[in-house]
Amino acid sequence: MKGTFFQKPLELSLKVEGESWRQGDEIRGALEIRNHGGAPVSVSSARVLLTVGELKKVRQRAPGAFQTFTAVPAFAEASIEAGKSANLPWSIRTDRNCAITDATASPFLLYGLGEELEKLGQLQVPMHPHSVIEEFLARLEIAFRFVQKSRKTRKDGLEVKLAPPDSKGFSTLELLTLTFRFDADEALELRYQFQIRKIEATASAFDIKKDSKGTEQRLPRAEYLLPSGRIRHEAMETAIRQALELVEAKIIY
Repeated sequence: MKGTFFQKPLELSLKVEGESWRQGDEIRGALEIRNHGGAPVSVSSARVLLTVGELKKVRQRAPGAFQTFTAVPAFAEASIEAGKSANLPWSIRTDRNCAITDATASPFLLYGLGEELEKLGQLQVPMHPHSVIEEFLARLEIAFRFVQKSRKTRKDGLEVKLAPPDSKGFSTLELLTLTFRFDADEALELRYQFQIRKIEATASAFDIKKDSKGTEQRLPRAEYLLPSGRIRHEAMETAIRQALELVEAKIIY
């Protein structure tokens, strides 16, 4: 992936290894700066930032479009002679709980010289959920037939909304909102919020009201990963099954 940006007399090219990433991945690349002018130019303020951008504001180039959360250490290069260029390698390790790309926001790489973020070069970084989270969601879809409706980064984690299967066991369940977050020990914290329908009977009619139930789980790293690094699918399914018992109807034939 590559982006090019001009700050006369400089041409800045940001080269990035890869096209998309997952939470926790390292992003690597190089910033090439070429001086097209006739005199040396100071590049001591050159920088690369990993930010989160609100997509609507980014398109409008509006102030406050970006929130910085990681910066590459300052480059050692002080200046570039006329007609010369410098190639500055960089790398950024993303956090396991970093923002993903969703319908309203996405991580971006900003690069260039100066303090005003909106005036720097911009390169959107497609960011997907951590592989462990993706595997957990796959278990919900394959083994329990839930369907993903949306994904969104929240302050307290990654929120995923899922529709329940069309079955008698989940006839009162309307929606599952599941929030994921890793703690400092790499344990996976899960918060389930179930939106349900309750049927209340009176002497003359039936009334349907909405209610909610919730539960939380914490899966230590050793519980969801084998020593080899492979996923413990059975452990994930057991955790899901335990959470669903809160809302699954017991069908007696």
